[in-house]
Amino acid sequence: MKLLGNLTPVMLLAALALLPARGGTLLLSVEPVLATPGSTGDNFDVLIQNQTAGTVDISGFSFEVDTVNTAVTFTGTTFNTVTGTYIFAGNSLFGPNLNLNAPGQAMDGEDLAAAPGSFTALAPNEILALGNVSFDVAGNAVPGSTAAVTINSAPALTSITDNNGDSLAFSLLSGSVTIVPEPGTFWGAGLALVVWMRWLASARRRRTTSRCDGGNWAS
Repeated sequence: MKLLGNLTPVMLLAALALLPARGGTLLLSVEPVLATPGSTGDNFDVLIQNQTAGTVDISGFSFEVDTVNTAVTFTGTTFNTVTGTYIFAGNSLFGPNLNLNAPGQAMDGEDLAAAPGSFTALAPNEILALGNVSFDVAGNAVPGSTAAVTINSAPALTSITDNNGDSLAFSLLSGSVTIVPEPGTFWGAGLALVVWMRWLASARRRRTTSRCDGGNWAS
């Protein structure tokens, strides 16, 4: 059950919009979500935000999300996003399925604007989605545990290209899957809010997160 995503998608996008610009780059982030032991078909969005002062034209992307927690198994990526509008909605070359990886602790997503010469213009502070990653949780997952979900920084795995096919600079913000008991009280909703607030606080602290510019990474 995607508790956090269903509970606060507007709050999540609003929080991202409030983050300060990071050296004129794009921001790629993983939506933090809650799930229960033994659940299947849970999901989260990978989001992109324009933190520059001008419009950025995007014609393609690729990403890989990873977790070291074997209680969480990624099962696929599609363009059926939930929290944000898909970046190539109505103009996807590869969708609806965007992954090549088999289920596991690493999952990819990639797509191109389908129409020749086309692209999506991302306005300043605008937030769109690059894909929706689905996952399953093991039945023996421990409530209260958290699986960190990171975006792989290797340029061969994660990249954003403009309308000329050139690589664009970006920063990364990790997310998480927090394991909770089956909801039956206000406790589940309260924990969802706590997780979201911690994620936002972490995002604000990480204004100096690693950045990628043309394949060169710096902290």
